Amino acid sequence: MTGTDIVDNSIIAKLVSKETTADWDDFVNTTDSLQANRDNIGTLGAGLSDLGGMSTGMKVEVQVVADLALVAKKLDHLVFAAESDDPVHNSIMAKLASSTGDWSTFVEGDDSLQAISGGLVTVNSDLANGTDGLGALKTLIDAIKTETALIVDDTDLIDNGTSGLAKIATDVAAIKVPTDKLAFTTANQLDVDWVNTTRKLTSAGLDLVLVDGKTLPAALQIIAAVVAGKITDAGAPTETFKGLDGTTTRVTVTVDSSGNRTTVVYA
Repeated sequence: MTGTDIVDNSIIAKLVSKETTADWDDFVNTTDSLQANRDNIGTLGAGLSDLGGMSTGMKVEVQVVADLALVAKKLDHLVFAAESDDPVHNSIMAKLASSTGDWSTFVEGDDSLQAISGGLVTVNSDLANGTDGLGALKTLIDAIKTETALIVDDTDLIDNGTSGLAKIATDVAAIKVPTDKLAFTTANQLDVDWVNTTRKLTSAGLDLVLVDGKTLPAALQIIAAVVAGKITDAGAPTETFKGLDGTTTRVTVTVDSSGNRTTVVYA
């Protein structure tokens, strides 16, 4: 049928019109027909090239939108633009730079790749240093090992049973046996009184000297009492001899009628 309009909202009208009312009058066959669309697209899509046949203006618009999106997310700062604002904490960039993801802890002079590289160069130089580096450390360790070996040798000599500590311990034990017999105590040590202006040996120092079972001080006290001490009951069967202090009884003697001493008691 030609020369006659299609009824609005008919099937044909709905196929060709984009309006909700499927108005046939909106259809322009020179631009909207299948043939017109085919011509625009080209046979087998020959007209589609360079982003699906986008027009130059469309490509410009896409570029503008893409650039705005990159700027909005600050992705342009990765390469193209300088960053004046700090990256957001815990963003990918912050996590790459900081162990805690806190960008404020990142210090360029210490944490940047260049700073780390410079530090490694310094460390490498220090390690190679002949005075303080690994070579010097190895030399020192070798010297210590040598000294340690000498110490081990000396220790072996010390432990030697013939000339070492064991032999010394045996000899000391042998010396100790006779010296133990001296039995020095506080009471019988030979003391010198350096306090008094007159130097003298204390009586305790003479206790080692024995006279018939008596110490030298005891024997002298007895002799002094008999020779120079007071006598009580002189001429009686029992006579008492006092010490030089005049009161301490040192000797008591019993005599017979002939004056012979039959009993002597030492205090």
